[in-house]
Amino acid sequence: MKSTFKVLFFLKRDKQKSDGSVPIMCRITIDGQISRLEIPSKVTPFGQFKVTP
Repeated sequence: MKSTFKVLFFLKRDKQKSDGSVPIMCRITIDGQISRLEIPSKVTPFGQFKVTP
């Protein structure tokens, strides 16, 4: 029997903190069974930086 395995990392932008950081989420799918978890670190997404001279 052949199994399927997928891992997807994404940013949970709807949970943005006041400093602009967002949590990193992971979704693991094995044979159609989905499991989600939050990676214990936060990042600031690109495109949100303001460059001032």
